[in-house]
Amino acid sequence: MKLKIFLLFALSVFVLSLAINNHQYHPPTSPSELVLDSLLAKSRDIGEESAALHDYITKAPDANQEYDKEFDTLITSQLRNSIARMQIDEVKKNCNGKYIEGELCGLDVDPITCSQDSPVKYVYRSKSISPHEVVIHVRADYNGKEDMASYRLAWRDPVWKVDGIRCGGGSYFTANYPSNNDK
Repeated sequence: MKLKIFLLFALSVFVLSLAINNHQYHPPTSPSELVLDSLLAKSRDIGEESAALHDYITKAPDANQEYDKEFDTLITSQLRNSIARMQIDEVKKNCNGKYIEGELCGLDVDPITCSQDSPVKYVYRSKSISPHEVVIHVRADYNGKEDMASYRLAWRDPVWKVDGIRCGGGSYFTANYPSNNDK
């Protein structure tokens, strides 16, 4: 009887360890995943809010500031400043530092989704780095073609905020994004 209980316990521990170590992608469930999902949804939706988010994150000169307070709850100022610097560098490189109507002067992808297209869905896999920091790997489905990005979220009491983005190709927008901790 004791042997059966021990074997049952050992099997349970083994199965639990497999479940913990087999980090499966899943719909958003944790508070940090839900914050990221909200940001990605705002970014991929076509319309005024999506355009306002892009202008907000890149600090476009003619940005509609109606949504700024809402976006401030989702993104750290460090990330926003870093993306804005990248946008400025692209405008300088592509259009001599000035926006030109009808020309793509700035970033050629959405700096939040790392894409030009809207995916069918996102799935998430999180790894806690510390009690105040989590890295979330996101898989985006573009009608059968998958792409990945990683996002670092930081706890900024009382909310989680996106603090770093690494696109599938390895580029990222913040200087302090962890390079080895998210693997």
